[in-house]
Amino acid sequence: MDDGASGPREVTGDPDAFVHELLRAEAGLVETVAQLFWIAAPHRSLARGRTDEAGLVPILTDAPLTDRERDTFANGLDALLREADARARGVYLRDVRDGRGSRRELGVPVPPEAWRGAITMVGPFPDAHSADAWRTRAIAPPLVGDTITHETRVYVDVFSGEGHDHVARAVVDTSDDPG
Repeated sequence: MDDGASGPREVTGDPDAFVHELLRAEAGLVETVAQLFWIAAPHRSLARGRTDEAGLVPILTDAPLTDRERDTFANGLDALLREADARARGVYLRDVRDGRGSRRELGVPVPPEAWRGAITMVGPFPDAHSADAWRTRAIAPPLVGDTITHETRVYVDVFSGEGHDHVARAVVDTSDDPG
């Protein structure tokens, strides 16, 4: 990864030259994702795209990961999701396929009172009834939401209902991920 002589690597590539989106990450997780990427693919470069409406930063690379790199990166994400701090913060990994395309998102849920209409994970809620009530009251087409439980917490997964084929995962295990 890094010999330490020149300091830690940074995500500095020109986003216009990087066309493959690795995933979108909450701003506070970008550097962690970059370090996991460089463990998997030490000689590759990354760039940051423009922050989306949900506050997630697209992390771009020049080419798709090889099978080996993808497995190593997925294992690193699994380890991150199992960390006590990440679990306490509710860090989630989800795959979204909707009318805007396919993407992976690594984020932290938005509290219900702070949600401003973005496609994201919202919560936690005290229980499924509270989550369902909020979803019914707060979300309007073309957005839709699924109430999901992860460990002992309840969330509403908000996504576009237009042309969606949505898979939400606030999970620790990404070993079945197709990449």
